[in-house]
Amino acid sequence: MVLIPPGTYQMGSLESDEIRSDDEKEQHLHIVKKPFWVSKYELTNKQWRAVMKISPSNR
Repeated sequence: MVLIPPGTYQMGSLESDEIRSDDEKEQHLHIVKKPFWVSKYELTNKQWRAVMKISPSNR
């Protein structure tokens, strides 16, 4: 897990970015008010269910 501290960062992409999805928003300032933890590695639904006993895709 990695701690994401409070602060501000740019979210989104520039129109000039070579790799950009049509549904991406333009870059804008995002504010994180409270710290939070996020997984450093991707998980499968099976791995999540093994620990949490619920499926994240059924919420």
